[in-house]
Amino acid sequence: MLLKFPLLRLLIYLIGYLIVIFAGSPLVLAVLSKLKLTESQKAQILDKSAKGAGKIIGMLERALTLTFMYLNEPAAIAMIFVAKSIIRFEHSKERYFAEYYLTGTLCSITFAVIVGMIINYITA
Repeated sequence: MLLKFPLLRLLIYLIGYLIVIFAGSPLVLAVLSKLKLTESQKAQILDKSAKGAGKIIGMLERALTLTFMYLNEPAAIAMIFVAKSIIRFEHSKERYFAEYYLTGTLCSITFAVIVGMIINYITA
């Protein structure tokens, strides 16, 4: 079988990273755009983070999630939720922010988990 070759296996893993890192951002943005936020709420969300930080954090969380899936350690994904929740605790008291944050995080992590499951199946 072709997947017995380590180089091909490595290539498939790298393709998985490229998919979750770069295809994940437009997917998460598309889902978040479905939320019915007022212009004021959108402005408050943007004011609470550095410009572009959410996109970079999302890329890193998907890469970490995929790594945990590759290592067959899906329980470690909870660490991402805990870390993000600790940092965002103050802002999560505002319902619209909590929903925005949770929707984005769940969409991002779910996408990476699905890609990880597919890659693990292909490389098994």
